[in-house]
Amino acid sequence: MKKVSYNGKIYPSYAALSRTFGLSAAQTMQRLKKEIPLEAPWHTGNKARPIIYHGKYYPSKKQLADALGLSPSNLSRRLERGIPLDTPLGQHVNMKHGIEICYGGKVYASQTICAQAYGISLSQLRERLAKGIPLESPNMRGKRGVLSIIYDSQVFESKTALANYLNIPLSTLTHRIKQGKIVIEIIPLTKN
Repeated sequence: MKKVSYNGKIYPSYAALSRTFGLSAAQTMQRLKKEIPLEAPWHTGNKARPIIYHGKYYPSKKQLADALGLSPSNLSRRLERGIPLDTPLGQHVNMKHGIEICYGGKVYASQTICAQAYGISLSQLRERLAKGIPLESPNMRGKRGVLSIIYDSQVFESKTALANYLNIPLSTLTHRIKQGKIVIEIIPLTKN
């Protein structure tokens, strides 16, 4: 049998060490591997799990949250998103996993903030960047890349706007365009 030393005391085996602390051999090995004190209380439920932060042992995330002055949900969110726990409240909002974006000579802390600055959704921002379309382009119509539609010498931002102007459902307008009863000119978005 292999002798084991723990906290300056020598035990004849891992089994003896485990029995001393009322743990199974597997629990003992796991705690030693994770550097969790064997004296720490063990929990039967799923919720309270020990956590080590900056070399200090905490019996649960709740106790760590209390020590840092955070709510347990805020602590969990920060751990999931990789936000430093010592960052003051409200200062981590713009981090977005560290994805910065530089556009138009300005650096934005996240894609979301950049999209808000240009008054577009995050999906539109990503689509425009992927297609090389300027973020300033007005009236982008999504995947089809339609800037505007001309009908009867009038400009409409979409088929929906034209359908509303003609006071007909969009499906009817689409059907009539396919039949050739309504002729429109589509102005596509161009890449700069």
